[in-house]
Amino acid sequence: MTPYEGCNDYINAVFTNSYTQCDGYVLTQMPLPDTVIDFWRLVYDHAVSAIVMLNDLDQLDETCGQYWSLSSSGENYGPFIVETTAEILSDPSITIRDFTVTNTYLFHFHRWAEDCPVPSSKMALFELIDLVETCQKHAPDQPVLVHCM
Repeated sequence: MTPYEGCNDYINAVFTNSYTQCDGYVLTQMPLPDTVIDFWRLVYDHAVSAIVMLNDLDQLDETCGQYWSLSSSGENYGPFIVETTAEILSDPSITIRDFTVTNTYLFHFHRWAEDCPVPSSKMALFELIDLVETCQKHAPDQPVLVHCM
């Protein structure tokens, strides 16, 4: 991974095949406060085109914070400046954010509560899958990163 002082090469993530591509997905946990730089190193080094966040942010849970900036000027995460260049509420269940660090999209799914084994809306999940597949048509050889809490 991209070298950065104080960071090692390990991140809790695994590659898995999609139905069209070897290593088409990267599965990981939501970054912890001390692994946000590692998370962005993973995104950058593997040219991740889309991040799928399957949970909502819990403002009371300090172990998993927001890893993107709400400011148009961006935020520094180690050697990376991550700017949110667009934010679209595609559906009440899904927010799409465009980041400039590597032209990566974040598909933030809001309908899967932390304590539920399945999402509250199957149709919203199908919409999420459709949106991610549409995004992948522009970068078919780049992996999609999927994470939850």
